[in-house]
Amino acid sequence: MPVVSLVTAEELERLRAWAEARIAVTEQPPWQRFQYMKLRDALDGIFAVWDATALQATRQPPDRHLRLVDAAYVRQDSVRSS
Repeated sequence: MPVVSLVTAEELERLRAWAEARIAVTEQPPWQRFQYMKLRDALDGIFAVWDATALQATRQPPDRHLRLVDAAYVRQDSVRSS
């Protein structure tokens, strides 16, 4: 059975701050700095998805409904008069 571990936003923010601090260090190989930058970008993506889903969850559904339309139906304003 897999072990499931929940990570809080505060932990991810601490991890992002740590990655930012490591990026600022200039005495490291370029590949190492690049790995920290990828970590930071991945965390930014997670935060963006969280923000988008939180915004979507607060929206009210529109008052529109689906309707069936006959294939032969043609709107009057779309017909050009010659």
